[in-house]
Amino acid sequence: MVIYADYKYYTESYLKGTTATIGEEEYPRLALKATQLINTYTFNRVLDMTSVPEEVKMCCCELVDIFNAEKVQLSAVPLDGKTAEKVGDYSVSYGVTYKDVADIEKRFQKKKQKCIETWLMTTGLLYRGVAYVY
Repeated sequence: MVIYADYKYYTESYLKGTTATIGEEEYPRLALKATQLINTYTFNRVLDMTSVPEEVKMCCCELVDIFNAEKVQLSAVPLDGKTAEKVGDYSVSYGVTYKDVADIEKRFQKKKQKCIETWLMTTGLLYRGVAYVY
């Protein structure tokens, strides 16, 4: 599968000289996830195009940043944090607070959707209706 925006485009056109927080070796994996998400929302319409529109490339780059930020936040969730404590007959429970993980995933899902809507809403790629032939 071809990704919609390569690392060169990410650093030169999207970041425009600002420092990249994602390394060149990690970028393709995140860009592949971003490309697949764009394909899901657009019903693979971009695959039928002869060239990838700038809006799709920019959307891909922003999604890469969102996927990376999500990964960073999820890795910061304590895997062995205290999840419960009882005082009488002292009892302590440790483990992942799945509510925290679910909240992070839900928040980032909204960010991804907003990104796709922002970049692709005016392109016609998100159209889900029926085309009328007059």
